[in-house]
Amino acid sequence: MWWQRRRAAKEEVPVGVQLTEETATVAEEMSQVDDDPQANMAELERAVDTVAALLRAVGKYAFDLEKIDAKTVNEMCEKWARHILVGTPRPGDEERSVAQGGRDWAGVRLFMAQHRRSESKYVTKTLHDLREVIWSFVHHLSRAFIEDQAVDDQVTRQLDQLRAAIVSNSTEHLKRAAIAAIAVIERSVTERKQRQQTQLEELGNRLRRLRQELEEARREMALDPLTELYNRKALDEQLTRTVDISLLSGQTACLLMIDVDHFKSINDTFGHAAGDAVLKQIANCCARTFPRKTDFVARYGGEEFVVIVPDTATDAGRMLGERLLEAVRSLTVIHNGQEIRVTVSIGVSGFIRGDSAATWLNRADHALYQAKQAGRNRLVVAE
Repeated sequence: MWWQRRRAAKEEVPVGVQLTEETATVAEEMSQVDDDPQANMAELERAVDTVAALLRAVGKYAFDLEKIDAKTVNEMCEKWARHILVGTPRPGDEERSVAQGGRDWAGVRLFMAQHRRSESKYVTKTLHDLREVIWSFVHHLSRAFIEDQAVDDQVTRQLDQLRAAIVSNSTEHLKRAAIAAIAVIERSVTERKQRQQTQLEELGNRLRRLRQELEEARREMALDPLTELYNRKALDEQLTRTVDISLLSGQTACLLMIDVDHFKSINDTFGHAAGDAVLKQIANCCARTFPRKTDFVARYGGEEFVVIVPDTATDAGRMLGERLLEAVRSLTVIHNGQEIRVTVSIGVSGFIRGDSAATWLNRADHALYQAKQAGRNRLVVAE
C-alpha cells in the first residue's frame, strides 16, 4: 500500500542525518499515520478529494480548443471526478464499474496530460499567429512608408521643376512643367490608392483569422449572474473590438438592441421573481437565435439586451431579428403556476464605415425607440 511504501522511504534516510525541526515533525506525523489504519484511510480520502477538486477546477476554467470546446472539457472533468469520488464508470467505458476494475488512476493521469498538452499547443499556436499578424502589420506599415516616401520624393522633384518654370518667364516651359506635374501627381494618387487597397485586403484577411481565434478563446469576460449572458463591461469591450476590426478589414457587422415590452408591468403584476424568470427565458431565446461562436449576446442592463452579429449585412440582421420576435411571441413563461406572455421590441443597425462604438450603438438605440413608439412587438431598421 502507499503508506507502506512511504514508511520504507522514511526508513531509508541515512543514519546520522541531522533532521530539521520541521522534518522531524513530519516524520513523527508519518509514523503516527502509518500505525493508525483509520488515519491512513482519512489521508487517502483527502487525497481522493484533492484529485477530484483539481479535475473540477480544470473543467471550470477550461476554454475552447481546436478539437474540443470548453463545455465538453468541463463534462469530461466532472465524469472523471465522479469516477474518482464515488466509483461511477470512467468516461468512455460506461459498462465497467469500479467494483470490476477499480479506480482508473492511470486513465486520470493520461487524460490530464493529454488535455494539458492540447492547451499548450493551442496557446502556442495562437500566440504565434498573433505575432504573425503584428509583424505583418508592421511590415505593411514600413513598406507603405517607404513606397509613399519614394512617391513623395518624385512629386517634390516635379514641383521643384514647376517652381523653376514659374520664375523662368517661359510660357512653354511653364506649360510642360505643369502638365508633367499633374501627370505625376495623378499617377502617384492612383498608385497609392491601389497599393493601400491591396494592403488593406491582405491585412483584413489576417485580421479575420485572428478575430475567429480570439472569439473562440474568449472565456475570461464576466457574465451577468442572472441571465448567464455577457455583461455590460464585456459588451463595451466587444463593441470597440468589432468596430476596430471592421474598419481595418472592411467586413460587415450588424447590431441588434432588444427591449422587453411592458417589463415594469410584469414586475408590478407578478413580482420581481417572475420578472427574473422572464429575463432568463428571453436570454435563452437570444442564445438559441444567435448560436454561432462569433455571435455576441449580452445583457445591456435592466430588461435590455444587445447582440453583435459579425460578418452579417443589415438585411440578414433584420431576418434574424424577425426570427427572434417570433420565438419570443411563442414563448410562455410559467411562474408559480401563472402563465406570462411577453413580447420584445428590436432596433437593428448595420455597421457603417466611420462609425464609432457609440454612434453605432446610438443608431440601434434610436431604431429601438422608434419600434416602441410605433406600438412595440416589432422591429425597426435604422436608416
